[in-house]
Amino acid sequence: MHTKRRITYLLLAAGIASCSTEHAPTNVAVESKLERLPSVPGAQPHLAKSPDGQVVVSWQTGKASPNQLYYATLSDRGWSEPVEVTSGTNWFVNWADFPSVSPITKSLWAAHWLQKRPGGTYAYDVNMSVSTDAGATWSTPFSPHSDGTPTEHGFATLYPATDGVGVIWLDGRQMSGTGHGHDGSSEGGPMTLRSATVDGNGRILNKQVVDDRVCDCCQTDVAITADGPVVIYRDRTEGEVRDIYVASSNEDGQWHNKAISEDGWNIAGCPVNGPAIDADQAVVVAAWFTAANNQPRVRVAWSDNAGQQFDRPIDIDADAPLGAVDIALVDNGGSAVISWLRTAKQEAELCIRRVHRDGSLGAIQCLDQLSSRRAGVPQMVYEGPALVMAWSDATADQPSIHSARVALPPSP
Repeated sequence: MHTKRRITYLLLAAGIASCSTEHAPTNVAVESKLERLPSVPGAQPHLAKSPDGQVVVSWQTGKASPNQLYYATLSDRGWSEPVEVTSGTNWFVNWADFPSVSPITKSLWAAHWLQKRPGGTYAYDVNMSVSTDAGATWSTPFSPHSDGTPTEHGFATLYPATDGVGVIWLDGRQMSGTGHGHDGSSEGGPMTLRSATVDGNGRILNKQVVDDRVCDCCQTDVAITADGPVVIYRDRTEGEVRDIYVASSNEDGQWHNKAISEDGWNIAGCPVNGPAIDADQAVVVAAWFTAANNQPRVRVAWSDNAGQQFDRPIDIDADAPLGAVDIALVDNGGSAVISWLRTAKQEAELCIRRVHRDGSLGAIQCLDQLSSRRAGVPQMVYEGPALVMAWSDATADQPSIHSARVALPPSP
């Protein structure tokens, strides 16, 4: 059992950055200040929401060993005292591939982090732990995969499953330990996307291959619909087209894949720029970045049948987007808010925009100015009537996490 550790909080700065692109966004209305998470090097936030609506933020300490994984819960008074889930040495710490703590049910929680193994720079495993008392105590760590190869296993997403905790991850067991594939030159076989279910005792059930050839290092995401989970990820063809796909598990219990949109982004190296997805019953909304035809865009597509088909994508930003998207459904599925990074002089801006089911768009609004790629992947969940957002600030010598409750952007 891990005891709670008191960490002094810093107040989130109230100032909101101004925006500087040709289509100047407006300032975001911050509903209230929240306390900033501990200023620790390399901390990357992850936001999740329990079935009863409680928001949980998790983060890891920086590259200096030993590393720790913490979480905190949100109330009207702000964040709770941080709780340590686990700590250890030789973790794989990376801005793009980061741990998570996810409430699955009221009592069943799950966590994951990344553990290096000998054999190469990108040889690391997904480690997991489960809690049956809402994060108070945690099980002995285990891995959802048992191939034992010195290859990459990461970019995992945890989600509620019928038998417990669902987990998907990028799995490099078919690749050579000498190559990673960022430049399309890895030896051996392709990166795969795999899944498993973990019960409350940590037993691994129902291992499957979701897709046998995917992009090497883009984040994954999962939304729970009325018909079950829908997985979103970046695919990779033999011709190096890396468009966004979804997979759903039908009555036969097997994963079935399809492209959301055939953007046709042909790129030899992994863009390290994953998609995001959210759902409310049968309504599903997906967001992603593409630079097909040398035209960087952030796009959104809607589905009204639990992800079986998606409408034609809507371009959210085709001016200066960098990607790193997240998305949250609001208005009982009638609209959504998307967050992403866009270019701002030598830095990046964290922006949000509201998109309605009919395709109408609100104004782009700017939340903060960040340090481009080192900003990681900003996080967002909807906690009516506001958004909760968390993002890394890497502009200082000691990177830290900012968080805020943000009022919904206005409708068009």
